Amino acid sequence: MSEVEHKKCKGCRCYRMLSSFLNAKGRQLKTCSACRDKGRNAQKKSRAKKKASGVKHQCPKCDYKCSTKSNLTTHIKMIHDKIKDIQCPKCDYKCSTNGSLNVHIKRVHDKIKNLECPKCDYKCSTNGTLTRHIKQVHNKIKDHLCPKCDYKCSDKGNLTRHIKQVHDKIKDHLCPKCDSKFSTKSSLTRHIKQVHDKIKDHLCPKCDSKFSTKSSLTKHIKICTGELKISAGEFKVMNTLKSMMIEFKREYTIADLKSSIGGTLRYDFYLPKYGLYIEYDGKQHYEPVRFGGVSKKKALESFHKTQANDKIKNEYAGNKLLRIKYTNYLLVPELVFKFITDKTDWDSDERH
Repeated sequence: MSEVEHKKCKGCRCYRMLSSFLNAKGRQLKTCSACRDKGRNAQKKSRAKKKASGVKHQCPKCDYKCSTKSNLTTHIKMIHDKIKDIQCPKCDYKCSTNGSLNVHIKRVHDKIKNLECPKCDYKCSTNGTLTRHIKQVHNKIKDHLCPKCDYKCSDKGNLTRHIKQVHDKIKDHLCPKCDSKFSTKSSLTRHIKQVHDKIKDHLCPKCDSKFSTKSSLTKHIKICTGELKISAGEFKVMNTLKSMMIEFKREYTIADLKSSIGGTLRYDFYLPKYGLYIEYDGKQHYEPVRFGGVSKKKALESFHKTQANDKIKNEYAGNKLLRIKYTNYLLVPELVFKFITDKTDWDSDERH
């Protein structure tokens, strides 16, 4: 056997051709290709065995578990230590991992949306986002259950936010420009943009109007295109009246009906044939609501004004007014029908 053409493998102790000791880059190794392949297969089997047997690394600070130590290290860095040591080269965004940075640059700066939903025209930047979209929008799977109420959602992150906001009432995102507090960073960002910076970067394609949020623009476009700007509850009242073929006027004002500060008050619906009024009352009629992230003080002031105005309208209309609380949304048709049939001869009018 030629010393030049063959070499003894340190792994299997067999003599092999010299070519079997070369790696992909042409570097000579101590083990032959057969031993290296065997070793790789053994590693794959070991990883698969660990995964199948449920071998996991437990986070010492929460109930998170994972299959690798590196994943656990990343979890602790991101979730518990909140270390963000990776800086975006194009803005002031910081994150904990290179993967998060790559997603940020792709989505925010490069605006690449190369993944398309097979069921609609939705496009996004990451497989995770596309999977969540299909699960939420098309399959409507809600497999994350709140342990404290009957709330269900499709995403673990949404459940975590729900518990934090609704049950734990944690507001750990403080506005640096006022005393407002929020449960999520996105709510804080939206507040600063709307209230302090007054940035309006959502433009109406029909006119020159500008808005801070996409939702505000959507509501405005309904007006621009001739659609009604109306709450879901008011829309239900309107459809009930239409089905009963009853004439009505929306946002009805009365010249001598003034608020405590002199402004003109209005009713959601007025039925001129019968002289009746209908009000659909949102949550702000029953407790302070911080619309747009306003301070608690302003929300309380607005609530007291709403209560005072409701009292004035109640006294003016008397028993000719129907107030529907937002929690009775599903009962709107039944409540409207009963109110009208009790107060009028609508039923006999229909028969004639």
